[in-house]
Amino acid sequence: MKWRLISSAVLSMAAIVFGQAEPTTGTLVGRVFAIAKDGETKPARIAPVYVATGADRISLQQSVDAALAKRADDLKSNTDPEQACLLASMSVHEAVKSDSSIQTANTDEDGTFDLPKLKAGVYTVVVIGAADGYQSVWYSTTTVVPGKRQKIKLSEPALSCQ
Repeated sequence: MKWRLISSAVLSMAAIVFGQAEPTTGTLVGRVFAIAKDGETKPARIAPVYVATGADRISLQQSVDAALAKRADDLKSNTDPEQACLLASMSVHEAVKSDSSIQTANTDEDGTFDLPKLKAGVYTVVVIGAADGYQSVWYSTTTVVPGKRQKIKLSEPALSCQ
């Protein structure tokens, strides 16, 4: 046991001396898509991806939750479903655009994205785009670990408008 502690300490010191310190960042990779009525997957092509951590994460998540709750209220009050959906989508879009500390990327033609060098922590991920002809909003929470590639799959939109 004592030998392991000494060995670990020596390796850590050597890594620092030779510029190989422990990583402090990780990578978030993901795929965003919807499943069409025929069961085929439809990627969210060239869609903006927003990620936030810390207080920004909480704020972003609250904004998305509020937009989705407002849509549900609008539907109960017999507001046109598509209008309610589009208003909710715009509300989410405005929330992410108003915060300059949110990191961004875009999906590619296959609906995949890669965000390297994210500080370790818990992140809220929001994607606003179209899949299978529907304007959609996906969101989830994930944890980025230093030195690791965290994979996330967003396959069920929280909001989908025709």
